[in-house]
Amino acid sequence: PPSFQAKLLRAIQEGEIRRLGENRPIHVDVRIIAATNQDLKVAIEEKRFRQDLYYRLNVARFVLPPLRERREDIPLLAEHFLHKYRRMMRRQAELGDGVLDFLQGYPFPGNVRELENLVEQGVALSVDGTLSLDDVVPPELRSESGSVPVPPRSLQEVVDRAEREAIQAVLRDVEGNKERAAEMLGLSSTTLWRKMKRLEVVWPEP
Repeated sequence: PPSFQAKLLRAIQEGEIRRLGENRPIHVDVRIIAATNQDLKVAIEEKRFRQDLYYRLNVARFVLPPLRERREDIPLLAEHFLHKYRRMMRRQAELGDGVLDFLQGYPFPGNVRELENLVEQGVALSVDGTLSLDDVVPPELRSESGSVPVPPRSLQEVVDRAEREAIQAVLRDVEGNKERAAEMLGLSSTTLWRKMKRLEVVWPEP
């Protein structure tokens, strides 16, 4: 809320806070890491977020692409969550056949939290220590016939080809300037780099 934004801004600028009900300030030396999934520039225009606080927080900015744009991270994250919930639930569990293929083809609208939820559910439901697709994939992700949906690989190939050709065309137009290419494509430099790596876009072109 705006009232808290003002207090946070004051704490950052003055390096001190006041405990609730006290008048004596306490000096603090902290680093602040802030994260959001909102467009703060829009929030500023709509008077929902203070512009001065935005510039105080936006000193070193990092953009983390959604999971669907960094599928190479899925196996490592899945293994991390497997280890986490094996320890918490004191159960043996490994990914069964086809599970990782499904996870790498799934679009993950719920991002990393959804992946964690699927793995947690799988560990909880597994019977023989092997997470099957039935353990990991909830009913709402299944087709009407009750089968596990097959990742749309052919469609993905079409999308990948279109993205690859678009990136190559823009790189040619800007003579390989990746920052300008990212701006023209409406992407961050990090996202463009990841896409080029995933789609095997090479510049200069061979």
